[in-house]
Amino acid sequence: MNAAVGGVLAPSPARRASRDLEVALLVTLPAAALVSSVSTPAAIGRLVGPCWVHVLTGFPCPTCGITRALVALARGRWWAAFQVQPLITIAATLAVLYMPWAAGVLARGWPPLRIELRGPKRRALRWSIVGAVLINWAYLIRAGV
Repeated sequence: MNAAVGGVLAPSPARRASRDLEVALLVTLPAAALVSSVSTPAAIGRLVGPCWVHVLTGFPCPTCGITRALVALARGRWWAAFQVQPLITIAATLAVLYMPWAAGVLARGWPPLRIELRGPKRRALRWSIVGAVLINWAYLIRAGV
């Protein structure tokens, strides 16, 4: 339900949160692509620093390789990105594919794409995500990323 604020109809909190996601995608992804395309993985790595899990244990953490994968994606090298960090490559690709719809949500008032699951389906989705992260992590360890 919308509430009047100063005589103007304000969007509901759910609608505002939805718009925040679309704005974040439309601002963050192009900015990250620009930085990644004009920089090198080594330069970004110096800025971000080493992975402490990898330094301390010798094994990659579940997020190791994200910087290299995003730089490869920004340079149009999808397969190289996938080999370094498969899960983030798929997630980033889906986010980029969603961007035109996100622009329509903001500019044209299209309904946002949302998945609402309850009960066993919601638990199954959560466990599927946990499983995907664990499989991705096992791949990173095996590949020596």
